[in-house]
Amino acid sequence: MRTLAAEEIIRVWELGQDRPTVHRALLMLALCFQESRPSELAAMPLARRNRLLLELRERMIPPASLRC
Repeated sequence: MRTLAAEEIIRVWELGQDRPTVHRALLMLALCFQESRPSELAAMPLARRNRLLLELRERMIPPASLRC
């Protein structure tokens, strides 16, 4: 999984602004896993998607104890 650049986060924010939360999550994952089709990401078990989203968050925003 790759992390997202600031521009990509803004893009997801703009594209998903009026969409349900699940669509925003799928947009985020689609950018991280560009080799996967959106239908594959949507068919992924919810627990796996949530785990991947949490991992992405941890890569982009380290825990407070690790921040300078």
